[in-house]
Amino acid sequence: KVISHPQYSSTYFTNDIALLKVDDDIIFDDKSKPIALNTIGSAGLIGKNCEVTGWGSTFSGGSTVTKLREVTVPIITRAQSQYNTATYDRYYNDAVMLIAGHPASANQPDADSCQG
Repeated sequence: KVISHPQYSSTYFTNDIALLKVDDDIIFDDKSKPIALNTIGSAGLIGKNCEVTGWGSTFSGGSTVTKLREVTVPIITRAQSQYNTATYDRYYNDAVMLIAGHPASANQPDADSCQG
């Protein structure tokens, strides 16, 4: 069963998280493990790598995928991202969001946590 955050907003992209309730116990190993919760605040995470997973679309306007996708990307500042433009700035809330992906200026593969 999927339990979506009750305050999820598809308009502002806030609280984009859900829980999965499963029937059987999960056995933790090298392919499944519990997530670590943030205890140091978002500013302390800048520059650290994170694992992002999801079933969302892999390009704007695309269909969702049937296989869980995963990418490892660094947590970056708003200034390093495309969220520093007027188009996206109105949606971003530093208090409840992080930006994960290679900075727009980096010579890195095109991988991020937003449709890609």
